[in-house]
Amino acid sequence: MDYGVLIIGLVVGMAVGAVSMLSLWIIVRWLPNAQRPLVVLATSAGIRLMAVLSSFYFLAQSGPFALLGGLFGFVVARTIAISRTRPDAFSPLTSTRMENR
Repeated sequence: MDYGVLIIGLVVGMAVGAVSMLSLWIIVRWLPNAQRPLVVLATSAGIRLMAVLSSFYFLAQSGPFALLGGLFGFVVARTIAISRTRPDAFSPLTSTRMENR
């Protein structure tokens, strides 16, 4: 097992995941001001999907461990992005519970 290739795949996967999630966050915040939000969202999804799949394709050329590291890095970056942008469930401003009603 080549740990160098695995670590390179992990770093590349995290970078690709971070760029993909950042671009999704930017597009979603920009959607309310868009003239054609469906076109913007579909175009963004297509570009992001092509970028992610092409990066995984090039990682797969380096071997299965690079691809495995890339997939794991992408999932880690996605998990971090979701946890950073999700509103706090216990915050009094974002809570959906009805207290003292």
